[in-house]
Amino acid sequence: RQYKACALLLFAIIDAKLIRNQNPDTKYRPSGRKAAVKLQEQFEKNSNELMLCLMLHGVNFLSCLETFFTNADNFKSEPVTINRNFVSHGMTKRRVRQRDCIQLFFLLYNLTLFFRFTS
Repeated sequence: RQYKACALLLFAIIDAKLIRNQNPDTKYRPSGRKAAVKLQEQFEKNSNELMLCLMLHGVNFLSCLETFFTNADNFKSEPVTINRNFVSHGMTKRRVRQRDCIQLFFLLYNLTLFFRFTS
């Protein structure tokens, strides 16, 4: 029942996958929300070449990614769903639930599938 620790590890693994997916030769490889936005831009640029099923999967998955990595906006108001910035910086006031960790596991699984199909 160590859901906060589980969520922190899952956020780190997801972030690492987003970073590793980028070109390692570039000077700056963004992480967190910027990496998610960069992935979304790549997906939208190549969407005309992908199948409809992959596109629908990608849209849902990218929406989830964007929700979890939403900008903290100076930690003024915490969103309803779990947020990487609030959890990782110790600013969350809500309990991290089992449901949050399950959602993060699904996100990690879908991210892995996404990279496998788009590579």
